[in-house]
Amino acid sequence: MINYSIYPAEMVFADFDDFELKYEELSLEDGTIIMVERIDDKQVKVSKIISSDPQCYLRKDIQPGTILKTNLQIT
Repeated sequence: MINYSIYPAEMVFADFDDFELKYEELSLEDGTIIMVERIDDKQVKVSKIISSDPQCYLRKDIQPGTILKTNLQIT
């Protein structure tokens, strides 16, 4: 990635490491991968759907902003 900016790289990418810690990828039973943000030990909030199947984006149960209950330990 090339970034042309008048600001130093440390300032531009300051929150980049925080992104890695805040969001995690979760694979569902049907193989759909979603990016989630952990709320607590039992709940996650869907942030993004990662799929090439257009039908995944029409599913109401995994729309971004939806809170899912999980018993998986995401690390």
